[in-house]
Amino acid sequence: MIPEPAHSRNQAIRRRNNILLVVAAVLFTFGGTIIEGVLILMPFLTVYVGLDSMELLIVTIFFGVLPVLGGIYVMWRWWQSGC
Repeated sequence: MIPEPAHSRNQAIRRRNNILLVVAAVLFTFGGTIIEGVLILMPFLTVYVGLDSMELLIVTIFFGVLPVLGGIYVMWRWWQSGC
């Protein structure tokens, strides 16, 4: 469990915005599922459908890695929301 930020002197405790943490989890799940799904289906799609593996890799990077990077950014914003 990550501790909440401690108060200092007369300032009130600022709680972290946990909605940002939920958004980060959704982005990680969405991006990871896309990456995993495309990489598992890549041999089938290249052999039987005839798609180029480089095109699939570009699609995976665009639709899978971008949500993961967005999740990292949102998680950083969540961490900063308690300061």
